[in-house]
Amino acid sequence: MGRRILTSAIALPPFLFIVWHGGLWFGALIGVAAGLGAWELCRMAESWGQKPFSLIGAILAAAFAASYYFIPEPGYPDYATIAAAALAVSAAAVTLFASGRRGLIGRFLITCCVVAVVGGTLFHAPLLREFDSVSANIGRSWIIFLLGVTFATDTAAYLVGRAVGYRRLAPNISPNKTWEGAAGGFAGAVACGVSLNAVLGLGADTAMVALGSAILGVSGQFGDLFESKLKRLARVKDSGSLLPGHGGILDRIDSLMWNTLILYHMVALSSGSTA
Repeated sequence: MGRRILTSAIALPPFLFIVWHGGLWFGALIGVAAGLGAWELCRMAESWGQKPFSLIGAILAAAFAASYYFIPEPGYPDYATIAAAALAVSAAAVTLFASGRRGLIGRFLITCCVVAVVGGTLFHAPLLREFDSVSANIGRSWIIFLLGVTFATDTAAYLVGRAVGYRRLAPNISPNKTWEGAAGGFAGAVACGVSLNAVLGLGADTAMVALGSAILGVSGQFGDLFESKLKRLARVKDSGSLLPGHGGILDRIDSLMWNTLILYHMVALSSGSTA
């Protein structure tokens, strides 16, 4: 716990500073996170018998995630929708191809899956942050909303699960997760989302925010379970050791990756914007 607190105390201030100011620094942050996350996923894939092109995968995932700043007028729904569709297929393929195919085609496929899963989800973070072009500081507020709801989901799920959880949610994937904890995380997401809508002055319809937060409460926990499945295939406890006390980058962003993709599409659809 001491290492967790120390790591958070060191990493949190610069992280919040970059989130607050956005721009190229934010894009660089997302690119670095995607590259490191892809590297960790490649290393896990090696543990379950795959042989991805790790360095190439990390570089391409970083480039994919930060590519918003190099694409003129990305628009909605064109590029983002294609990225989301490719992501969904590739995410399933990561598990489907986790059977030890080591030929050139297998290496190529697993590398593409890693790039699409990590880079494809985080690609939506700069898109969401740059909604400031639609309304002053609205992109920043949505990023804070994203972080808050995701954190509330994880925290509520953990606390409720520890207090009253006894029915296992997915014992073959993550034995410590319970249905009671999942319900607590779901409720925490809704409560936090409705509260942040008022505090941040987002001005969104309360019922729609509650619905959107509920969806994030589910998708965030799906992201957590998805990574747990991959770690179980790789027979590792953490995706890496970069963050002392926390594990790897993927251990910290597994829920955020999927919630970023979903929240961006919800905000873009509701605003009718081409941010």
